[in-house]
Amino acid sequence: MSSQTNPSTPSTTQKARDFLAEPMGDKAVTDLPGIGDKSGGKLADAGIDSASKVYGEYLVAGGNQDTFVETLKDKSDIRDREANTCFKALDEYHKNFS
Repeated sequence: MSSQTNPSTPSTTQKARDFLAEPMGDKAVTDLPGIGDKSGGKLADAGIDSASKVYGEYLVAGGNQDTFVETLKDKSDIRDREANTCFKALDEYHKNFS
């Protein structure tokens, strides 16, 4: 299965390309596109302290963007834009590595 991103998708930042270039492993929550230090701290305070735990939230949401975004916002009070950017990267990751 290819781990390359589709150039027509919105996840084209260097951070997104780096995240999508390999399996998740033990990546930090701040390695996720859309999640910086402040948002990463909010997620960690909510017990979501790794990229794999955020991916777990994606899976629990059944890959539904609205559910995922609302869950992250409810649990950590991160901004809508950040949660949506994160969703798009995880959705692409799921397609590439599942």
